[in-house]
Amino acid sequence: MSAQKAGGKALGIGLLLAPAAILITALATGVAGQSEDPAKLYSHKRFFELRSLLESETANTPAILFYRGMVANAFNQPAASADFLTALLRAAGKDLPDTTITEVLGALDDDYSRLFQYAKAADVRDKLLPFLQKDLPPQELSSFKSVTAFWRWMASTSPQTVEIPGDTVIDMTEGGEVPVEINGLKVPLLPDTGSALCMIVRPEAERLGLEVLDINVEVGTATGKAIKAKPCLVPELSLAGITVRNAVFLVVPEEMLYFPDIRRQLKGLMGFPILNGLTELAFTRTRRLIVTSPPKLEGPPNVFLVRTDPIVEVQYQGQSLQFFLDTGAFQTELYPRFFKAFEPEILKHGIYVPATVEGVGTHAKAPVYLVSDLTFRVAGKDVRFSHTVPVLTRPTGPMSDVLDGTFSLDILAGHEELALNYAAMRMSLR
Repeated sequence: MSAQKAGGKALGIGLLLAPAAILITALATGVAGQSEDPAKLYSHKRFFELRSLLESETANTPAILFYRGMVANAFNQPAASADFLTALLRAAGKDLPDTTITEVLGALDDDYSRLFQYAKAADVRDKLLPFLQKDLPPQELSSFKSVTAFWRWMASTSPQTVEIPGDTVIDMTEGGEVPVEINGLKVPLLPDTGSALCMIVRPEAERLGLEVLDINVEVGTATGKAIKAKPCLVPELSLAGITVRNAVFLVVPEEMLYFPDIRRQLKGLMGFPILNGLTELAFTRTRRLIVTSPPKLEGPPNVFLVRTDPIVEVQYQGQSLQFFLDTGAFQTELYPRFFKAFEPEILKHGIYVPATVEGVGTHAKAPVYLVSDLTFRVAGKDVRFSHTVPVLTRPTGPMSDVLDGTFSLDILAGHEELALNYAAMRMSLR
């Protein structure tokens, strides 16, 4: 986010569900008859190619179980992922290196939380803790333990359900929020594909009469800073005829969702649990959110998840890149990996600006170059940015060091609609 247009998130909101670093598995890689190295594909998050490679495999060796489980997790098939990974632990758990066990348990935690099986998720986190506590800094360890306690509480609640009467069109505000009704009162929430959970600021929770529990949950922000929040259970909320029951929100301080450079205060975020429950949603250039039921997007996946963050493959100047699709970000930005890959071009055409990148709950300073007239190939369509796009020259968080950038809804310039289907793991531009 450039100094000229601050306010967007450098990354989505993420709970400390797994180690901060992305580990490369030390598991044996033997996949018979394949020229591609599955370990390399996995470590570079080339999940589309890894998925294709596994299609011809019939054996269930420990290596195959590992990759099948991780691929299923990436393509939002948590039940299948959990089956593969628990089978791996049963078959070879004692022989796996600690780094692999850590990855497997982190993915299982993610699988069970997506399935609303929070007791299992908490049990997995208890098994994961001994592998983390010797390496995690005290703040991250404290955050990890607080989320485990949060999962224990959520295990006592009924799972979230979503009822959709059919295709639903919802008018959005100028800021991209949608009106949600809770206890007969309206509150604007931002649909945010970069938020692991739903959030609401404390004054709104109190105005809506929500019961806030005295449980502290430490939420990790884009730059690793932890913000203390408290959970509440929303028995029922309505969204233009759509009914969501037993939605869990984190109640956060107002300053966590305030962006001073543009003087914008968000009331709350509608994060992954609800968006995933809606299955297929589309954002239009005319500021409407369309929930399609039954879903209509067809074809092979072109999006995968890193935990709950959707990642899309992008082509630029003949190279394949990976971008985070964050509908809660205020503008598209490019990361240091993009800067390093195209540095001569950026130095020649870009404008250097010392900048403050605004994230949820924090500010991170990172010099940027502002570059215009960039064209990317996304989901089979050309996306051209006539306005300047900031290119970060150094990381501001874990994902900004391993991905090439973040797309916000400004990729709708020149297109009418962006649709995302969480079941098919497919997006389209129209």
